[in-house]
Amino acid sequence: MTRTPRRTKTRWLRWTQSRTRRGGGRRGSSGGRTRNGRQSEQPRAKFEHAVDLVRMGADPNSEKVAKLLREAPLATFESPGYNMFANCTDEEKREWHVFLLFLVKREGAAVDGGVAEHIEWILQRQFKTVEEWLGPEGNKFRWWAHPVAAEYMEVWRAFAAEHASLTIADINAEFGRIHAYQKANPQPAIKTKRRRYG
Repeated sequence: MTRTPRRTKTRWLRWTQSRTRRGGGRRGSSGGRTRNGRQSEQPRAKFEHAVDLVRMGADPNSEKVAKLLREAPLATFESPGYNMFANCTDEEKREWHVFLLFLVKREGAAVDGGVAEHIEWILQRQFKTVEEWLGPEGNKFRWWAHPVAAEYMEVWRAFAAEHASLTIADINAEFGRIHAYQKANPQPAIKTKRRRYG
C-alpha cells in the first residue's frame, strides 16, 4: 500500500472543500452557475422578451424576434425540403388542411400561432386521418387527457362535410385572409385555461 504524501492530501482536501462551497459538482462543472454564483438569466430573458413581442402583435418572423431567439438557449432546426404530409394520400392531406381550418375557425387558433406545428406533431405520431386522431386510437394515445367527446366529433364531422368541396388551394387562400385579419386585429393572450379536444 502506497501512501499519499500529506501535502498532496491537504491540497486535494482544500480543492474539494472549495468546490463544495462554490456549488460545483464534478470536475469542470460550475453547477449551472456563473462566476459570481448566480444563475445566468440573460438568455432566458431574451426568450421571454421575444415571446412578449409576439404576443403584442410583432411578426414572429421579424429580424428582431429571430435575433432574440437565436441568442436564447434554444435550438432551432429548419429543413427546407421537409414535407410533413409525406406519408399522406392527397385526400388525407386535404382532410388535415380542413382540420387546420377547423382549429383556426372553431377553436380560435391563430394561423401563425403554432397550429400547423400541432398537426405536424400529430402526423409524426403516425396518425393518418383526423378521425383516427379524434377517435379511440387517439384517445388511447392521449391517456393523460380527457377523451374527445362524441359531440366534438360530430361538430368536426359537420364542419368537414360543410367544407368538403374546398381544395387545398382554397383552404390556403382562406388562411391568407384569416391571417391578414388576425394580424390587423391582434387578440390578447387567453389567460384562462380552456379545455381543448384535438
